[in-house]
Amino acid sequence: MPLAFPQTRRLGVLLWLHVLGWIAMVAFNGQVRWQNERYVMPAVAWFLVLVVLGVKGAAGTGAARVTARRPDRDTRVYTWFFLAVAGALVAQVLGVLTRPPGTPPEFRLSWSFVLAVGGAGALALSSRYARFVVVPVALVVAWDHQAPCMRDQKWFFGRASRNIRDQHLTLGRWLKELGPKRVLVGDAGAILYEADRPGLDIIGLGGYHTLPFARAGTHGLPATLELIERIPPSQRPDVLAIFPTWWGVLPVWFSKDVLRRFPVEGNVICGGYEHVVYEADWSVLGGGERPRQLPYKKARVIAEIDVADLVSEKAHRYEFTRPRNGFTEMRVLPDPADPTRDLFDAGRRIALGKSERFHVDGAVLGRVAYLIVRTMPEGPGKVRVRVDGREVTVLELERHEGWVEKTIELPADFVRGSFDVELANDGPTDFVDYHAWIVQ
Repeated sequence: MPLAFPQTRRLGVLLWLHVLGWIAMVAFNGQVRWQNERYVMPAVAWFLVLVVLGVKGAAGTGAARVTARRPDRDTRVYTWFFLAVAGALVAQVLGVLTRPPGTPPEFRLSWSFVLAVGGAGALALSSRYARFVVVPVALVVAWDHQAPCMRDQKWFFGRASRNIRDQHLTLGRWLKELGPKRVLVGDAGAILYEADRPGLDIIGLGGYHTLPFARAGTHGLPATLELIERIPPSQRPDVLAIFPTWWGVLPVWFSKDVLRRFPVEGNVICGGYEHVVYEADWSVLGGGERPRQLPYKKARVIAEIDVADLVSEKAHRYEFTRPRNGFTEMRVLPDPADPTRDLFDAGRRIALGKSERFHVDGAVLGRVAYLIVRTMPEGPGKVRVRVDGREVTVLELERHEGWVEKTIELPADFVRGSFDVELANDGPTDFVDYHAWIVQ
């Protein structure tokens, strides 16, 4: 409605741009979509200001009405047009809100009908005397509708605030006294503010330099751990402050001990009953970047594709066929070079009939190269190896309980300075690619 009246139109346009721009920005948040409702709250506040402006314009109050000249014909036409469109949109929204239970939210009313309703409403509101009646009645109806809802909202806000105080703020104050160099959390919020310590949010709300933790979060925990592997050991979090039910094996594989537990009673907002602080242990990271056996002594690695590491994948234009393919996996298994040590690696599951592809630069033209693939075969399988679309060989796999590194020779006539490698899974089981190297 502010767009319908000259004295409120400019400010109305500005506020609507704020509302739409903010909603569009929040819509790009694919990381924690379940929280987008609260992230959009600034737009709700701006919308309430728009409501107040609309009431002011409809009532014709203030100095603008006293000093303004009588609206000319064009202004009256614009006002009627905006009111008609606004009325039509309101009618459509009411149609969506009153849809039968279990039906999708879609426009149910014909546009000719809602435009007629909007036009009739605009015609009625064109009269100042009609507005003096309609606006107060609309405000009373809105207040009567919202007042009962606000009682529940006030209770929820109070309880949620108490939960955050009892768990997150208490935990944050404890961390401030502990003084860790960096805290890993699973959902940045009051904990890091209260602790006043550097943090790493593995959901992606606060990362480390330019590493794409937000994007990695959508690929799963294995992709996130591959990025943590890129952080210098001295800069990695030394404390995990997480809800253990959220993160599966993370506290089992990457912590030494529980430092403290922070429960919350009567929880309505926190991610779990108990927030647990662990002493971090990243000792298994960083050992899998080299193949365990080269085809000959002086072989040189010219390309390393660390599958599930988004930085490495981007550098090598890695891609996998979609849909229902490329899900991330991770393992901690005995190192083939030293079975007394553990080796961590993450990769992607290539389903039956699907494939993956990556690009290689820096090869010596016309010289034999070797592709080395690290996997852990879950059963017998066949993987077709192609270079620039030409098939080189079929990789035969047998079930194995540990890491396996397979070496495939790429004949000289297949090798160029730059080329693409494709691995296509012929099954019958899934093929999980954890790491690949090209050596010459």
